Amino acid sequence: MTHSICIDHPIVTPDDGLFLGNGDLSVSCWQSPGTIIFQLGKNNFWDTRLLLDKNPKPAHIEELRTLVMDPNFKVDGTSRKLNGDKLTDRQREICRRVPSQGYTAPMPKPGPQVHLHYPPDWRQCSIRQTLEIERGLLRIEIRHFAGGMLVLEAVVHPEENRLALHWTLSGITPENRYGGYFYGLPDMPLVYATLSREKELTREEFIRREYLDHGNRHSQNMSPLPPPQTLLQNNVLIQKIPDSMSLYTAGAIPEDGGSETFADVLCLTPSKDCSEGTFSFGVSTDSAEDAMQLAQQSNWETDLQAQTDSCDKFWNRSRVSFDSPVLEECYYAAMHGKRSLLKAGVYPPGLFFPSALKDFSLWRGDYHLNYNYQSIFMGAYESNHLEQGDAYFTGIAPLLELGEKISRDYYGIDGGCFVQLCGYPFPVEDDYFGSLPLGRMAYMTGWVAAYFYRRFLLTQDLDFLKNKAYPFLKKAAVFYTGFLQEDDQGIYHAFPSNQGECDFSYAGTMDQPQVIYHAAYALHCASQAATILHVDRELAAEWEHIRSHLPEQFSEMPKDMAPEFFNFDGKKADAKKAPDFLTPGNPSYDWYFGHMPYRFSIRLRGGIWRVAEDYQALIDYLKRWRQPNGLMRAMSVATHGYYGPWTESLAIVGSLNDMLMTSDGGIIRLFPGIPDGHSASFSTLRAEGAFLVSAIKQERVKKVDIFAECNGTCRLVNPWPQADCILEYHGETEALSGEILNIQMQAGTSCCLRQR
Repeated sequence: MTHSICIDHPIVTPDDGLFLGNGDLSVSCWQSPGTIIFQLGKNNFWDTRLLLDKNPKPAHIEELRTLVMDPNFKVDGTSRKLNGDKLTDRQREICRRVPSQGYTAPMPKPGPQVHLHYPPDWRQCSIRQTLEIERGLLRIEIRHFAGGMLVLEAVVHPEENRLALHWTLSGITPENRYGGYFYGLPDMPLVYATLSREKELTREEFIRREYLDHGNRHSQNMSPLPPPQTLLQNNVLIQKIPDSMSLYTAGAIPEDGGSETFADVLCLTPSKDCSEGTFSFGVSTDSAEDAMQLAQQSNWETDLQAQTDSCDKFWNRSRVSFDSPVLEECYYAAMHGKRSLLKAGVYPPGLFFPSALKDFSLWRGDYHLNYNYQSIFMGAYESNHLEQGDAYFTGIAPLLELGEKISRDYYGIDGGCFVQLCGYPFPVEDDYFGSLPLGRMAYMTGWVAAYFYRRFLLTQDLDFLKNKAYPFLKKAAVFYTGFLQEDDQGIYHAFPSNQGECDFSYAGTMDQPQVIYHAAYALHCASQAATILHVDRELAAEWEHIRSHLPEQFSEMPKDMAPEFFNFDGKKADAKKAPDFLTPGNPSYDWYFGHMPYRFSIRLRGGIWRVAEDYQALIDYLKRWRQPNGLMRAMSVATHGYYGPWTESLAIVGSLNDMLMTSDGGIIRLFPGIPDGHSASFSTLRAEGAFLVSAIKQERVKKVDIFAECNGTCRLVNPWPQADCILEYHGETEALSGEILNIQMQAGTSCCLRQR
C-alpha cells in the first residue's frame, strides 16, 4: 500500500504547504494566483550573530546557593518577576533575562522563493495537488475550464541540494490563451520561473502583520540587527547576513531558453511556445559556484530516478499499518517530514521547518532542550532509521562543547558537562543563557545522556558506546557527582535547580522530580556503560552508590526506563483518568499539541494507557489537530500564530511506534495501544537488544518474526498468555509458554512465533 496527501484547493500559506526535502534542503509548496510557489529552506542557514558582550558574567552556582537561601527570594519562571530582600546589583543582574536574548539573532533564516508562473488569467481552474510519500514526488495539476492543463512535478534530490521541476502544458487554444503584444512590452512565455527573496520586514511591520494575522504581538520586544542583504550575481541569488553567513541559490538556464534579471529577480524562460520543460535550482551555504554547479548538474530523469531509489531504500527499512486511516496517515506524513528534515552529519532544524520560516521566529527558532529538540528524533531509532536519529549528535555537539565550560567555570566541576536549556548549531565562546530563572536547570544533561544510551540499547553498537556515547556519559555522571549534595544521612540532593519552566526559589529548586529522575538515569547509564566496556570500575561503583542514595520518594522510578517516558514534567499521570490531552479545558487539548507525544508514550510504556476506553478519543483528537498537509500544529494559531510547521509535532511517529511495540528494559511488548478487535501490523521496528521485530495483529496477534543483529536473549511478553506458542528457529520447532518468552538468538538469524 502506498500513501499520498491530496489537496483539491489552493494552499495560501507556506505553513500549510506540501513539503519535500532531503534532510538538509527542504521545500514548502503553496500558491497565489497564476503562480506555484516553492519556499526553500536550508537547515544550517542561520543568523549566527550572538552579542555576548551585552551580557553580564554568567551566574556561578555558589552565588545561587547563597541567594536562594533567602526564604523570600523567588524568580517567577515565566514572568521573571523578582522577589527578594536587599538584593545587590550583581544579584539582580543574574535574575534577569540576559540582554543578548532580546535581539533578533541568533535565529534561522528563510531562503528564497521559486515561482512557477502559468497564465495569470487562468482563474476558472481546478487544482489537484498530490504528494506521493513513498516516491517523494509532488504532482500538481491545474485544469482550465476551457481545456488547457498544466502538470508540474517536483523532487528534491536525495543527496544534492537541488530542487528539480518538470512541467507540461497541453490543450492550449485561443479560448484559453490570454495576452499578446502590447506597445513593446514583452510577451512572456505561458510558463516561466522566477527566483527572488523579499527584503526582510522591519520589526515594526512584522509585528503589525503578526497582530493582523492572529491578534498577538509575540515579537514586539525583539531589538533588530542589520538585516540580510539580497543581491543577484550571475544568476545566483545571494542572501548575505552581516557578520554572519550567506546562502547562495542558483537557477540553471533551461535548454534552448534564456534568462533575465530585474530588481534582484532572476527570470528563467523556456523557448517560445515550448509545451514541456524543466527548471532546476541549487542551494549552498559554501559558495555561489557550488550552488550553480548543483543547478547545472540537474537532469530531470536522473533526479527522479535518484529520488525513487532513495525512497525505496528508506521505506523498506520499516513499515506500519493500522486499521484506522487517521493513525496510518498521521504516521506516514510525519515520517515523510522526518525524512525531509533529518540526515546524519547535517545540522537538524530548530523549532520550525526551515522551508516555512518567517523573517523572525518565536524563541528565535532555537534548539530547546527541555523536550522540543528531542521531540523531532522521537521514534527515529525505533523505526529503524539510524540516519535520522544520528542527526541529533551533529546538532548537540556545540552545546556539549559549551557544557564542559559551564560545568568547569560556573559549577566548579572539572571533567563534567552541563547542557544548557537552549542552544544553536554553531560554536560559541561562553554561556549565553547563564541567568535566572531558567539558565541553571540541571535536568537537560540527563535527558541528553539518555539519548546517547538509547542508541546503544537499540543497536548494541560497542564502537559507538566506546568512542561516542561513553565519553559523554562519563562527563554527565561527573557533573551530577559534583552537583548533587550529600546530607549528614548520606542522602544526595539536587540543589539548586528548578524544573520545567518553574520558579527559582528554595522550595522550587530542592529535589525537583525532573532533575532527580534525569540525574539518576544518567548515573545508571554511565555505570552500565563503564561495566560493559570494563573501564572506570571505581567511578561506576560511586555512580551507582549515589543513584541508590537519592531521596526515598523517587525510588519508584524504573531503573531501566528513560525519565522522559516515565515522568515527563515531574507530574505522574493518573492511570484512572482520561489523559489530559484528551480532556477539553486542558492546554494539551485546547492549544498545546506539542506535549502530547511524550504524554501519550508515558502511558503506553508505563502500561497505563486505557486502550479500550480512549482509542477512539485518540483518533478524534488527532483529527482535530491534523492539517490538510498531514502535519500537526504543536501550538494553535489562535495562541501563537503562523510561524511555520513545528518540528516537535513529528514526535507523533514515536508515539505511534509505541502503540505497536515497546521494549523498555529489554522486554518487548506487542501492540500495547491497539484494542482487541482491531488490526495492525508492522515490519522491522527496532527493539532494545538490536532485534528487528515484525508482527501482525488481526483482532488478535497472528504471527511474530524476529531478526537478531547481535547475539543475545530476546525477551518477549507472550502474545498468547492463555495458550502455548510455537517457535520456529534454525529449522526446528519448539513449544513455548509462560508470561515472558526468552529466546536465545545468534547474530544474523531469524525466528518465527505463532500461536499453537
